[in-house]
Amino acid sequence: MLQHRALLILVMVLTVALAAVQALYPLVINHTFEMIDHATPAFSTDAGADRDITSTKAAIQYAQSIAVQSVVMLVIRALQGKMFNRLGLRRPRAVEREAPAQLSSRFTTDAVTIREAMVRAVNAVGDATMLVGLAPA
Repeated sequence: MLQHRALLILVMVLTVALAAVQALYPLVINHTFEMIDHATPAFSTDAGADRDITSTKAAIQYAQSIAVQSVVMLVIRALQGKMFNRLGLRRPRAVEREAPAQLSSRFTTDAVTIREAMVRAVNAVGDATMLVGLAPA
């Protein structure tokens, strides 16, 4: 994973930015209710900030999703390559003892487990950041 430092830093920056923008949602909801109470038109200039926050969140969430999936796929591809190379170094009889489906299943299961762990780690950072941002609210 360390060979993808730049991408990992980008993922963390986007995750923190996403959590920070999400922490603004209580303000957006409160502002929307105030507009409803005062019969303010939905497309007034007052609503511009709400649209900007929501649009910013969507853009950051999209970029973060792409970055997370990119780093996950790079790590999994490297891991599976190493697993395949190690398999090639084993004695042929040792490889023959295992069913091809069992080997394939192990490659796939390991990749899914690592992907889930990486995505959960990123989400944990985002959740912790969002909690900090919502604490004063």
